[in-house]
Amino acid sequence: MQREPFDAEIGSPNGQGLPAVPPDEWQRVEQAYREIQRRDSSAEHQSWRWAQWAWGILGVWLVTFGVMVWQSVDHRKVQAFVQVVQVDEKGQLVQVGIHAR
Repeated sequence: MQREPFDAEIGSPNGQGLPAVPPDEWQRVEQAYREIQRRDSSAEHQSWRWAQWAWGILGVWLVTFGVMVWQSVDHRKVQAFVQVVQVDEKGQLVQVGIHAR
């Protein structure tokens, strides 16, 4: 028993062959396909840019929020000190207790 080779024709239902397509029709189909690919690529790039922008804004917001939290926690560490001064005969303030160089 010998098998015959099977040559499938794409788009041929019930064993009927497809009609010949003129070359200019194929050119229009290929041009439409290239245009669709170009638009898809452009849309993907645009969505990527928006995602990058959103991540950047989120990062800036997180850094700002972190600085605000750090400042609210760290503000209690302020150390006050007293600086003793005297007014001399010329009316200028002179620091007392600190040696000038």
